[in-house]
Order: sequence, then structure tokens, then C-alpha cells
Amino acid sequence: MSVVMDPSWMENILGAMDRFFEDTLGPAIADDARAYCPVFGAENSTASEVSLQIAASLGDRGPVPGALRDSIEHHLNGHTLIVSASGSDERSWAYWVETGHMVVVFGVPKGWRKEATPFIRPAVYQFRRP
Repeated sequence: MSVVMDPSWMENILGAMDRFFEDTLGPAIADDARAYCPVFGAENSTASEVSLQIAASLGDRGPVPGALRDSIEHHLNGHTLIVSASGSDERSWAYWVETGHMVVVFGVPKGWRKEATPFIRPAVYQFRRP
């Protein structure tokens, strides 16, 4: 008895994997990242009172609450699922929120560090039931 392998087996597997990434896993990770993402001035904000006062004084030029959360997206690059955030079209600050950074106000280093507030990594590295 011989078994004949369907010559398109690899394409079928990759297609099923891509559909799972696009329709199930990508949206689930992105939704969780949005839930974990700090929103400037909101309940889960890590901004100090001074930061909030500075932002208020800037008016329309200040931070847009929810911009980081709203920039979270997912897509495929080949057969690889990418979940990412930028912060805004003008500049990307998601990495610095995720990993922590030195604080600079109006171009002046303040000499202290803002601790990391991970939101993408906790969303990626969690157990999910199929």
C-alpha cells in the first residue's frame, strides 16, 4: 500500500496558518494589547501630575489620549504575524513605553528614568486556548 501525498500540502498548511493568524490570533493579541496599553491621563495612566499639567498647558499640541492604544495593529509579513504599535504618524514612542526610557522634557534630560509599562509583550506571551 502506498500513500500519495497531495503536492499542495505545504500551501494548504500555510494558508490555514495565515487565516488563523489574520482571523483569530492577530485580533486577540491586538485586543489584549489595547486593554493593557496605558492611556495618557486615563485611569491606567502612568503619567505624573507634572506631566499632566505640562500636557494641559500645551492644549492641542499636547499628547492625544489613546493615540498609542489606537495605533496597535496586526498584519502578516509573508507567513509571519506582526503585532505592532507606533504611537502616532509623526513619531513612534511605543517602544519607549514598552521598555522604559530616560525622561526628557522640552529637549532637556531630567536625569531620571520612566519605568517600562509593557503592553505588547504581556498580550503576546499569554496562554490562549484554541
